[in-house]
Amino acid sequence: MAHEAGVSEAVTDAIQAGREPDLESDAAKVVYQTAIALNERHRLTDDEFAHARDLLGEEGLVDVIGLCGYYALVSLTLNAYEVPTPDGSAAFS
Repeated sequence: MAHEAGVSEAVTDAIQAGREPDLESDAAKVVYQTAIALNERHRLTDDEFAHARDLLGEEGLVDVIGLCGYYALVSLTLNAYEVPTPDGSAAFS
């Protein structure tokens, strides 16, 4: 889906490998950094919050936080029910 939306294979490969992708726009970089902070630390520092809000606007930041929360909900649900991936392999851990 990311590729269909115009995200390059280099970016998705880097994310899949756990590396920070080479993103062109400042907005894309702050979205990535915000998502990583929320997933790893479950919060943003005051500076991270202010920077993201300044770059994305209040509504944009709410959207990013909401999407992170939504995907966390989906992931937890799939893991709790041990839903296999489409290729039949084990659920995410």
